[in-house]
Amino acid sequence: MTVEMISYAVGAAILVAAFLDAKVAKIPNWIIFVLLALFVAQAVMFPTTFDLYWQIGVAAAVFVAGLVLFALGAIGAGAVKFGAAIMLFMPLEQWGWLLGIFVAGLFFYTFLFILLQGMFGSEDSNWAALRKRIVPMSWPIGTMALAGLFYL
Repeated sequence: MTVEMISYAVGAAILVAAFLDAKVAKIPNWIIFVLLALFVAQAVMFPTTFDLYWQIGVAAAVFVAGLVLFALGAIGAGAVKFGAAIMLFMPLEQWGWLLGIFVAGLFFYTFLFILLQGMFGSEDSNWAALRKRIVPMSWPIGTMALAGLFYL
């Protein structure tokens, strides 16, 4: 197994989370457990590829910030866990780019889902993002993560 294979597995988990978040408005715990298992595998097999303590510290800080946003009703609990788990894989030296990509994605996906909800949203829609008129936070988090994994 290589670092690239772990990145591809993380990318697949991101895509599944984004699909499920839009479809049922939930990010299942098993996706978070898969991400944590991949992080442990990466830490054991490739200990020199990242600074373990900094990665865990940043993930913990994102988790605490997410809990504050959850308490304010701004995001769901799944997005809190997903964001923290994703930060375990992000290149910390590129934090400015990651934050910028997340904020740009947040604005873009908010605009996109408002348009989609206006065109296709209804009470009987099969997609929770259209039925509940929400923006799945896994989309901007996932966009940031895919950029961090494969382009930064």
